[in-house]
Amino acid sequence: MAGNPYCIVNKLVDVLGHFVVLVAFVGPNPGGHMKLSFAAALAISLAFASCAAKDAPMRVTVKVADGFSGVIHLTPCVASANNPAVVDERGNGSLSACPSGELEIIVLKQGRTLYVRPEEITVERAGDGIPVSISTSIP
Repeated sequence: MAGNPYCIVNKLVDVLGHFVVLVAFVGPNPGGHMKLSFAAALAISLAFASCAAKDAPMRVTVKVADGFSGVIHLTPCVASANNPAVVDERGNGSLSACPSGELEIIVLKQGRTLYVRPEEITVERAGDGIPVSISTSIP
């Protein structure tokens, strides 16, 4: 390493199902420079992996009557449900989707598209985590 005091070492590591590239700078200082670089690269890589590990919410589309305003109640995991889901005049409907994580609802109303964010949706689940009821308010 006489003419090149530093070189880059890349490693592809599987961290919790995500591949992360670790980079270390190896220099002429054998007194710990390499350990510090590996530690810094590992910390940065794990930070990126944890941020990227969050899944995007599942999106479902629901059609409501043009004059509808109020709370909708959806029954998830119904194989015979329409796609997009159709809500009746009382706000009841069925979804074929069976969301395991966060949910985003796209509402079709009067030719407009409304987006309901995950934090505005209530998903009730059975003890085993299966969703049994989904509700949200539509303006």
